[in-house]
Amino acid sequence: MKTNLLLIGALIAILFSTSCSNDSISTDDVVGKEANKSKLIHGQAKFDFEGKFLKVTQNGTVFYMWGYRGKLRHIDSQATWDGLFSSKPFTFEVNSFAEATERTGYSIGNPLFIDNGLVRYVPTGRVYFREGNKLVYITSEAAFNRYHFSWDAVQNINSFDGLEYTPFDDLSWN
Repeated sequence: MKTNLLLIGALIAILFSTSCSNDSISTDDVVGKEANKSKLIHGQAKFDFEGKFLKVTQNGTVFYMWGYRGKLRHIDSQATWDGLFSSKPFTFEVNSFAEATERTGYSIGNPLFIDNGLVRYVPTGRVYFREGNKLVYITSEAAFNRYHFSWDAVQNINSFDGLEYTPFDDLSWN
């Protein structure tokens, strides 16, 4: 009985001595630059870089990257950059893709090509992010703004003809 009580006490002491201070986003000395930390929840990494931008300069070439669903997406053209996003603040600038993945905790995903857009399905008023022929429902204005989408880019549609919508693929933000 004493052994069990000592074991339980030791476990409680270990749990309460663990610090969560590294779980939050910290700010670098340079204004407007953030160093993102990752959290482990049930063995899965949770990251805080969703919807944010970073600038990668590698071998003299500049790439604009966007955090989307746990991946860094290269914004392939100026037309995509200007046409899809409203504000484009860089969270930070780095000198390589390796540094980008290290700082954000995100791996490199597929590029974001010009074949995308924002659509409002008029019968319901719901707004979707369209990439190719796939639609992702944006569940709130907060989610829309979190991803820096431009309200000016939203086009009204009356039908989903030719588009694929997966209801489990919604973008939300609390």
